[in-house]
Amino acid sequence: MASVNIKDLFSVSNELNTKSVNALLRAIKEGATDGFDYLRFKTSVKNMGDMDLGDMQSYKSVFATAQTIGVTKDKLVKSANYYKTILRKELEKFGTALQKQYKQRVTDKQEQAKSFEKKIKETKTKIATLQKELDAYEANIDTLNKMAEKENVKITATREQFLSAHNELKNSIDQDIKLMQDYL
Repeated sequence: MASVNIKDLFSVSNELNTKSVNALLRAIKEGATDGFDYLRFKTSVKNMGDMDLGDMQSYKSVFATAQTIGVTKDKLVKSANYYKTILRKELEKFGTALQKQYKQRVTDKQEQAKSFEKKIKETKTKIATLQKELDAYEANIDTLNKMAEKENVKITATREQFLSAHNELKNSIDQDIKLMQDYL
């Protein structure tokens, strides 16, 4: 194509993402066909438009010239549709890439977050179970300590009773021994 930048052929808003626009225009440029096609027609119309002839006059004048080399309205429309096909394929590629990026940047992270939420829930359940076990152990400790205290009191009382009985019997025998030594 001659003197016109492909970007200048299309009315593209400055608010559009430059990277996206450039990628689409690059695909159109790389897919350009040989011979007089839609892009060459559009370039010629653009060049005629620079002469302030108006759209209708520019289109008719360029088409009249193109007809001399065998270009028909059908061929031009077919050629324009070919470039729309290029855009559609780029849209499909973009959609595929976007899905991949979405999966990597959003879906995978959401799945990781859900996995962590599940692990947190499981861990909280384990903590609750362990807390119940701790509470049971503490209750057992209290019960065992109380039982041990009661048993200690009983054993101490039994010991005291035994020692008292022992001492009394021993003292009685000691008394008898003393009396035997004194009287016999």
